[in-house]
Amino acid sequence: YGFGGVIGVLLATLNIWRKITPSRMLISWFLVITFFAALGIYKNLSGDTRLYYAFSLRSLSELNEMLIALSALLFTWLNMRKHQFAGRVKSAATIAGVQHH
Repeated sequence: YGFGGVIGVLLATLNIWRKITPSRMLISWFLVITFFAALGIYKNLSGDTRLYYAFSLRSLSELNEMLIALSALLFTWLNMRKHQFAGRVKSAATIAGVQHH
């Protein structure tokens, strides 16, 4: 999820993806999510079972799940605001008689 979000933010530079890409404001969220996920993957692959280490990473995975949910909510809210603002600008231009070609 985090890596996909980073890729999505980078794709925002291409005009064809602009309507569905996440806001650049979310890049820090996606990087933190990716980092926590990488720590979890490292723990699983390394087989390190020391209790304090395993417990702290388990807690981080719960935090990471919460960050994923919050960033998904922010992504939805920011895109909704972006499209509502674009719709208002478009309707105001139509009322004023401005047309884009």
